[in-house]
Amino acid sequence: MRVWVSGLAFAAAALGQQPAQDRAAFEKVCGACHSHTLISDLKSREEWAETVDYMVAHGAKGTPEQLAAVMRHLARNFTRVNVNAADAAEMAPVLDVSEKLAKAVVEYRAAHGNFKSLDDLKKVPGLPATKIEARKDRLALQ
Repeated sequence: MRVWVSGLAFAAAALGQQPAQDRAAFEKVCGACHSHTLISDLKSREEWAETVDYMVAHGAKGTPEQLAAVMRHLARNFTRVNVNAADAAEMAPVLDVSEKLAKAVVEYRAAHGNFKSLDDLKKVPGLPATKIEARKDRLALQ
């Protein structure tokens, strides 16, 4: 069962929707089989979707709402994104910004070309440099 559709679960994460509840769902669903602290690396949206689908196929239990919450938690906390290829829905939760601001990043990229460095990304009007610095390990420029 696919637990995300066109990034909607990821986009919802950017809106600040219930991070504590999403974490609780993550801990309940994932912690039922193994320690929820088991995550050791960052993954893309697609890689997380494959991982969650794999876990569900192998017995992980959760309602569709709980699985969407798991995906939002993963988006907010354990996802990396290529800022030169991602759409706004994928980028928003990773940058911890609204989807509107993530759309501004996409529009800036379309108008000015790919970002060559994080300093280029910091030129996007309205995008706080503090957000970029706080999440720089999660941002790829390929």
